[in-house]
Amino acid sequence: MIKKSPLYFLFILLIIIAFSACKKEKFTANLSDLSFSIDTLFFDTVFTEIGTATRNFKVYNRGNKTIEITSVALENNNSVFRINADGTPGPVNKIIEIGGGDSIFVFVEANIDPNGVNSPLIVEDKLVFSTSTESKKLPIVAWGQDAHYIRPNTIIQGLPPLHILPENTTWTNEKPIVIYGYAVVDSLNSLTIQAGTQIHFHAGGGLWIYNGGNINANGTLEEPIVFQGDRLESFYDELPGQWDRIIINESDKDHVLKNCVIKNAFIGLQIETLQFPYNLEAPTSSNQITLENIVLKNHSLSGILARNYRIKAGNVAIYNCGQQAAAFLGGGEYQLSHFTIANYWAETVRNQPSLYISNAYQDILGRVQVRNMENSYMENSIVTGFEDTEIGIEKFEEGNLNFLLRHNQIDAEEEISKLPTQNIIYDNPVLEGDVSKGFKPTANSPVLGAGIPSNYPNDITGKLRPNNPDLGVFEID
Repeated sequence: MIKKSPLYFLFILLIIIAFSACKKEKFTANLSDLSFSIDTLFFDTVFTEIGTATRNFKVYNRGNKTIEITSVALENNNSVFRINADGTPGPVNKIIEIGGGDSIFVFVEANIDPNGVNSPLIVEDKLVFSTSTESKKLPIVAWGQDAHYIRPNTIIQGLPPLHILPENTTWTNEKPIVIYGYAVVDSLNSLTIQAGTQIHFHAGGGLWIYNGGNINANGTLEEPIVFQGDRLESFYDELPGQWDRIIINESDKDHVLKNCVIKNAFIGLQIETLQFPYNLEAPTSSNQITLENIVLKNHSLSGILARNYRIKAGNVAIYNCGQQAAAFLGGGEYQLSHFTIANYWAETVRNQPSLYISNAYQDILGRVQVRNMENSYMENSIVTGFEDTEIGIEKFEEGNLNFLLRHNQIDAEEEISKLPTQNIIYDNPVLEGDVSKGFKPTANSPVLGAGIPSNYPNDITGKLRPNNPDLGVFEID
């Protein structure tokens, strides 16, 4: 037997060590260990002035094993964004290895004409990181036109992303206002909106006048204030549900909205005393909101949803809502003149009347709350739509429902008995027009000259009304 020397065994050991060292490290395709230094990559308002900007972020491997990225690409093939991942211009179709506890840089460039009138107000894409078995995405958001952009600066669990506006903010008509998330007027602060201001909301966005805040939006007939979605293509002109809503809570000052168009939301105006668990017994607001020359249209749920409030409103047109066009609930004082509620909604099945009045509502815990509705009326108005009966009334005996209907046209199969009435027309109002231009009575309509003098001597277009005005928002020659 040949005796092997110690050098032989040392040689074999070195070969084993070298062979082991050459074995490829085992990769993991589990992207749960992959994270980004940001939740969303934003290109801020400076971008709208220069047209091109570059941002960067880091991609981390929080695990112990190496992650093998097989591709990095934008979701949209015709994107305005350009990428560079770990030094390689995108789309990256080669393997990028990120060791355990390591990271790489990704750079993103956007190139948009900031004055391009045909570009969207907000441009979105996603950056997709893929392995052989799964993928992970990072949203990218840039501003497509020269505008004033408001994006979230506050996150509170259970609420949408918020941007708390500075104290006593004024929005001018110099540039469009584009809101990403919810803009909030906090307690003791105010928001003033100048005539002609165009306000655009991204999907899910809205405006919240919080308890104690105040809004004063004074448009003119020539320069109305418009609240709308942020999609500018003609397809979206009359498309419902593009953004969430405007919420207005109680305050120590009266709110005012005049000569405004509010369109294409989930709910146009949600006017109510604040509903939080600590505030379930909230009384009727001590302040009042004035609505004058307002158009609300194409809302997926409601045009006006009011609870426990004092509303004085005239020349209000509400067109095409998915359920109740206007609902006045709980306590409050509602003085309503010259409304046109024309609900010809055809997007989905509607199973609610266009006008709903009740002295009760359901709170956020699902309990029925009964209040007193006092000194309320609707006059000189039209309530019509596709349903045979377009008014619903629910009275709870535990509270008062003091609401007078006088000199109105209302679609109903039977005469109204649950509320006091004077001079109600149950015939077809015979309207013509569309949601874009409005619905006006024709020459043979029974609503012509059927009204009484009110606090609104001019119609929604500024035309002077006679002593016996037409019902609704329009005065017909």
